Amino acid sequence: MGGVPGWGVGDAVSLAEIERDAADRLMNDLPCWFPLLLASGVSVPRTRIVRTRVPLIDLLDGKPPEGLDAFIASLRIEAERLHGPPVFLRTGQTSHKHGWRRTCYVTDLDALVGHVRELVEFSEIADMIGLPYQTWVLREFLDLDARFTAFDGMPVAVERRFFVAGGRVVCHHPYWPVEAIEGHTDEADWRRLLAETNAVTEAESATLLPMAQRVAEVFHDWSVDFARTKAGDWYAIDMALARTSYHWPDCEHAQP
Repeated sequence: MGGVPGWGVGDAVSLAEIERDAADRLMNDLPCWFPLLLASGVSVPRTRIVRTRVPLIDLLDGKPPEGLDAFIASLRIEAERLHGPPVFLRTGQTSHKHGWRRTCYVTDLDALVGHVRELVEFSEIADMIGLPYQTWVLREFLDLDARFTAFDGMPVAVERRFFVAGGRVVCHHPYWPVEAIEGHTDEADWRRLLAETNAVTEAESATLLPMAQRVAEVFHDWSVDFARTKAGDWYAIDMALARTSYHWPDCEHAQP
């Protein structure tokens, strides 16, 4: 039986994992889960979706593919409908927010091509099979409650991840662990600021637990991320299958 060049013992398991990962990507694509999240009644950012068949991979070779101008024009139209810039740009799979100024944070619509190229490049190298990028998403820019920045100017905001299954909230924890930030910020006092960011109050729990419960009534075995704006409003900003989502290591539900 033929194999995949460069693969050794355990090829069958690897193929099964790749097939599962590909199926997970279909489920994690924003247009798959966003309508249900919206129907749950929780607050979400205003969102516009653009699909394309333009071979955007050509951008990595410095060649504008046929149809690029029309695609960029569509993104621009949706950004303006959201009263941007700024706007938040992502694919259906990722925003690569660690590349902040180059990827998801768009302050100049004339620079959209560059942001698209960066997201295409990241998607291609994300893992063995890459992330699909036929789906593009423009979102209203939320001014999040952030005390410092990391990576390429990314605001480290008050965010929480909830896991839901069986019609209930399974667990929850802050989004940013210390190890995710260490070595990636110039803020001298970042540990204290992160501790403040991650401190959960009773008022917060009273707001978020009912919101997460509404999501649990629609989704089984998923994670949902909430972020707080500077005005104090909470929004559900992202979702993914639970098995593809990060738990804090000390969480009893973390995968071994």
